[in-house]
Amino acid sequence: LTSVRCERLPAWPDDIPPGELRARVAALVAMRILLPLVRTHSRAHLIRVLNEDQKTVVRLRVEEVQCEAEGLDEPRTLLPRVRLLPVRGYDADLTEVARILREDFELPEAPRGLLVEALAAIGREPGDYSSKLDIRLHGRRRADASARRIFACLLDTLERNIAGTRTNLDTEFLHDLRVATRRTRAALTQIKGVLPAALQQDFKERFGWLGQATGPTRDLDVFLLEFPGYRDALPAPLREHLAPLHDYLVRHQQQEQRALRRKLDSPQFRALLKDWREYLESELPAAPEAPAALRPTQELASERIWRMFRRVLREGRAINPASPHAELHELRKSSKKLRYLIEFFQALYPAEELKPLLKSLKVLMENLGQFQDFEVQAGKLQSFAADMQIEGNAPLPTLLAMGALIGAVLQHQERARAKFQACFEDFDTHANRAAYRRLFRPPPPEDPPVDPPAGPPVGEPA
Repeated sequence: LTSVRCERLPAWPDDIPPGELRARVAALVAMRILLPLVRTHSRAHLIRVLNEDQKTVVRLRVEEVQCEAEGLDEPRTLLPRVRLLPVRGYDADLTEVARILREDFELPEAPRGLLVEALAAIGREPGDYSSKLDIRLHGRRRADASARRIFACLLDTLERNIAGTRTNLDTEFLHDLRVATRRTRAALTQIKGVLPAALQQDFKERFGWLGQATGPTRDLDVFLLEFPGYRDALPAPLREHLAPLHDYLVRHQQQEQRALRRKLDSPQFRALLKDWREYLESELPAAPEAPAALRPTQELASERIWRMFRRVLREGRAINPASPHAELHELRKSSKKLRYLIEFFQALYPAEELKPLLKSLKVLMENLGQFQDFEVQAGKLQSFAADMQIEGNAPLPTLLAMGALIGAVLQHQERARAKFQACFEDFDTHANRAAYRRLFRPPPPEDPPVDPPAGPPVGEPA
């Protein structure tokens, strides 16, 4: 790819001139905003290499480069670069100068771009952020130490998304913050007996508050992201009548975003982060009060995963075509807990064996998630319609269009419900059960020693 010149610093792919670069960036970032991480400044010195006739045969461009980034007290200096600029007709001289620099001066070949070097200078590297879990654990380590490492990883992710959530740079900052919050609550609930009970309950409630505080904004974000699909799902004559709904969503999203910013700036939120970080970085107690704190990590992990897997099987097998929606919702929550547990402790098990298990679980969760989401969307749309009527912003054509949209959403939910049985059967297979049993089923407890039956003293007749 060749470099391109932008009129302003690009924030979205559309800010890049049309061409291959824009297309490739758009495919990579999807809905993420482009943010400047590091800036470079260079000063160049041009040196001419002359032959015996005093003719320029090669030009050397020596570049002194500095970089700066937010949070740095002063610029960082990179290694100088020497660029060889050819002169037409003197290819052999260019090759010779390159050899001298490489062999005699032992100069290594520099990377093509400055990005990797500049990021390394500020302590970053390409792809160093991901919301996916990759936590290094040791199976024999005490369980409370491993739990703290899991919680610390989740807290790092949460904290890295606060600034983007506050300023509403893009919707994925809030999404990743909420996922880290939800995983933290799941870990507090499912990694049992490794933290003091009172502390565990306290932080479970406080992270529950954070989940509720961020929920309304995320709900409206999702509706705005899905709005083009909603509009296209309606017959063409009805689509234009959804405009008042879009205005309503934008207006209320902005209101909820302002409310969310106040909550993220509140003493309650700052105290949550401070208290949680201080606990996670405090010294491990030699004699912990939590009953499972000293258990080996892998032993506890396998036990929890196995129990949750059995619960998923039990709840899924109990569902039939007449089962209420609440039973599918409970199965979805159990499936999500199972997935989180596997992801928390995935470093302890062979990746090639976990991959098909997670894949089949995700297929089931996608079906359950669609069923639940369509139900929530239909309910929210009804609530929006009622609010719009109260506000006086609901013309009759808009209400009719929203009614048609609610009907379409409920039809999607029915189709998801019809697919559930097949999705669950694909999960509840002999091969899947055997794999879970092999990886996670705890060994049976050893039988206690049995005293031999009482008999006559040795040497006496029986």
